[in-house]
Amino acid sequence: MLFRSLAGPILTGSSEETVETASTDLPRTLAIMPLKNQTNSELAIDVVRQTLTNHFGSRNYRVIHTGDVNARLAAAGYDLDGEGLPNLDALRRIVGAVGIITGAVTHYDKTFAGVAARISVGVTLEFFNARDELIWASTDVKRSYAGGVSASPVGLIINALMAARHLYGDTNLYRAADELGRALASDIPS
Repeated sequence: MLFRSLAGPILTGSSEETVETASTDLPRTLAIMPLKNQTNSELAIDVVRQTLTNHFGSRNYRVIHTGDVNARLAAAGYDLDGEGLPNLDALRRIVGAVGIITGAVTHYDKTFAGVAARISVGVTLEFFNARDELIWASTDVKRSYAGGVSASPVGLIINALMAARHLYGDTNLYRAADELGRALASDIPS
């Protein structure tokens, strides 16, 4: 069976919140830099970054493991808080990847309102190629809900219990982060 190569990569994605350019210079390797934390959770950065690494690796990229990126940045004397990182060329040399993804975790919240609960996980990301061209940017938030208003007293009690159960532990935060990673991976050009 013969396979014919295409003239350039196929760019995918249809989200209104996603910006793509027609650049055909997509990198083969990428690294997700430490993300800025715009939330109150210390756990947010590691969970979201690892989830993105896992999902973006399924899109024909060789993704440098977050532990390797962290070790290389620390060895070069940079903090891992997403602030004060060097320019893109220096980042490429330090981490050994051509494609660089930077950004911030904007949401990592649990909200309880008596009979209803909401979990939110969100990011803003930018993906740069070897020529410092922005080839993809996205802002996305995934939310999950439980509980709600009911007309009966029994329904209110059940909704309150469902809302409390939805927020118990971090399992549903991980699920929302996974859903976010999956959605972003389907939008990233490959």
